[in-house]
Amino acid sequence: MRGRALLLLSLLGGPGCGPFGYIAAVPLRASPAAAQAEQAGAERYAPYEMTAAHEYLHHARELAGYARFQSANAFAAKAEASALKAQELSHQRSVTGPAK
Repeated sequence: MRGRALLLLSLLGGPGCGPFGYIAAVPLRASPAAAQAEQAGAERYAPYEMTAAHEYLHHARELAGYARFQSANAFAAKAEASALKAQELSHQRSVTGPAK
């Protein structure tokens, strides 16, 4: 049993560990955050942050295609942060109206 646990831990690695970290960062965190921001109206209320999230996400996927997972994970984190900021701004601005 202990051997299985060690094998599982070695396969999954840490949060920034190669393709496993990428899987946790892009499809499980950054992409859903961007989708939720879109549903919150971020294209209208937080266009800068939403564009940044999309571009960071695109670059993360591009880097992963070249097996540069550490850099891809860094861009995925930026994408997630931008998407979360876009969600926050969308919720605020949908109540008070967009900034002029």
